[in-house]
Formats: sequence, structure tokens, C-alpha cells
Amino acid sequence: DDYSSDGKFKPLGNAVNDARAVHEGFLRARGCLSEFMQNPKSVREIRNRLRGVLQRLQECPPKVFLLYYAGHGIQDGSEIFLVPGAADLRYGAGDLRHECLSLSDVFKWMLE
Repeated sequence: DDYSSDGKFKPLGNAVNDARAVHEGFLRARGCLSEFMQNPKSVREIRNRLRGVLQRLQECPPKVFLLYYAGHGIQDGSEIFLVPGAADLRYGAGDLRHECLSLSDVFKWMLE
């Protein structure tokens, strides 16, 4: 919900509630595991958490993996980026790779 960047992104009123509802639904489902992260500020924070989850899943790979991100995203050409709360994109698309998380990177990590 909390975006403190340069004003390009409006706060999201229900993103945290939506993500929490999905998380709690998976926790109630039999045989499901779920991780919840609220208002990540930096791409490093998202990257470290996600890589940690994927590393733990290597021990017992699931049949299905779902990444639910209730936040802002940006598409640049064919690439999609997840935008953390404090992303500084004032200089434009050139900042995306440094300030945001590329979904193509996530897919690569999942195949490692």
C-alpha cells in the first residue's frame, strides 16, 4: 500500500489486505505453504526474500508455485517489473533494472 517514491505511484488502498487474504487462504488450504511480505521498500528486500523462499523449495520442490504480488508493476517492452515502495524512477526506464524486480529474473531463479 505504501509507495514513498517520487510521487509517480499512488498508494494502493487494499494491496496489503488483498495479499494477506490470499496468504491466509493458502495457510488454510491443506498441503499449501505461504510466505507474506508487507510493503517491501527496495528491490533488494524483495529479491533476498524471494531467493530465500526458492532456495528452501529446492529441498522439496512443489508441483505448483504461485507468486502473488499486490503492488505496482511496469511493463517496458516485453519485460515486466515489480515496483517496490521506495523505487526511485525519476530518470525513467533506465532505472527499472536497478530499482525494480524483473519477472524474467524470477523465472530464471525458479529454474536454478
